[in-house]
Amino acid sequence: MKKLWVLIVIIVLSTSFLAGCGKKSEIDLSKVPNYLKEIYSTLASEGIKVNYNPYVGDDIKMVSHVMTSKLREELQEGKFPSSWIKGKIELPVNESVEASFIFDSKNGYIVTGKYVMTDKGPKMVLYLHKFVNSISSLLETLDKAPNKETASGGTAGNFSPQINGDFVVWLATPGDGGSVGPYHIWAYDISKREFFEVTSFEDSPLPNGCILDDSCDPLFNLYPDNKLIVQTVFEDTKSKLFFTRIKLYDLNTKKDETLVLSKDYNYNVEIYGYNSALADETFFVTRCKLYQTREENEKFASFTDIANREVVQINLKTKQVSPFIFKHFIVYGSSKGNILLVAFDPNYAYHDVWLYNLKDKTLDCVLKCPSVKWKIRENTIY
Repeated sequence: MKKLWVLIVIIVLSTSFLAGCGKKSEIDLSKVPNYLKEIYSTLASEGIKVNYNPYVGDDIKMVSHVMTSKLREELQEGKFPSSWIKGKIELPVNESVEASFIFDSKNGYIVTGKYVMTDKGPKMVLYLHKFVNSISSLLETLDKAPNKETASGGTAGNFSPQINGDFVVWLATPGDGGSVGPYHIWAYDISKREFFEVTSFEDSPLPNGCILDDSCDPLFNLYPDNKLIVQTVFEDTKSKLFFTRIKLYDLNTKKDETLVLSKDYNYNVEIYGYNSALADETFFVTRCKLYQTREENEKFASFTDIANREVVQINLKTKQVSPFIFKHFIVYGSSKGNILLVAFDPNYAYHDVWLYNLKDKTLDCVLKCPSVKWKIRENTIY
């Protein structure tokens, strides 16, 4: 599937490191980066206590799809990190690891994928493997995409699987991964061995609306409590306005509700596994201005706009959207109820990693790593 953000930040932080690094300190504005000085007064006015005493670490590597593919090759060869599993897992030949869930050192699930031949050409099919004591077995074949050739010559496929130990969710589409087109999001209940469709391109909030394709393909994220967040962008064919929507799906009850429907902002629920977090019935997500032309929509995922993005929090019960951090930050995920954030500033030589504790409203900078600046396209430095 075509993504506009070609870079991801890989941060390896152990739970013990997050719990034990750095001592609490009162903020000293003369010793903090400029991006923090810019937002500190706003954070303080919201009653958020800021501590800046980070551990200085090595480079945070910013890698491309090529490196991601290499990581998958290593996983396929059984080269799992020692903290994941003891021993070597033998996977079927020609199957790449698409997603994994390791719940202890001996048991877990892996979703693999490979292209199989159909009467219309190759199609990506997913496979759910369960392993116990390093011995894997095929649990289910995940294939809900039709054997159908598209107008562009692409074939159907199953893409973007996510797994949390209870469910697997993925995208079934007649597209070939470049643009999903008329997609369907499916779920598989592991304990019940049950398939069900979660949503599809036909679910439009506008009576005369059509879903955009390509850069506005659906973004979704599966969380440990079996909640699925799906963000889509629609175009009203009558008014020519764009609308972005975030829906919450409870996979246990198969019920859904709309959290956000807006013509003013775009949200990035999931880009390569980060950009949102869910903790204590509060959803944290990065958003930016919703542009009103197809050309401007390409700016949704532009790093050049990073300083103008903001992090907001959405109360799942009241649906209230509230500002959280108005500049320079991106949501990365959560750890034991804490929200993990990364600060980006083109004029700052480091990436700062922050933890936000919801209960005591404390924002701690726990890690400071040198940034990697490199040229991707003409006149654009990241």
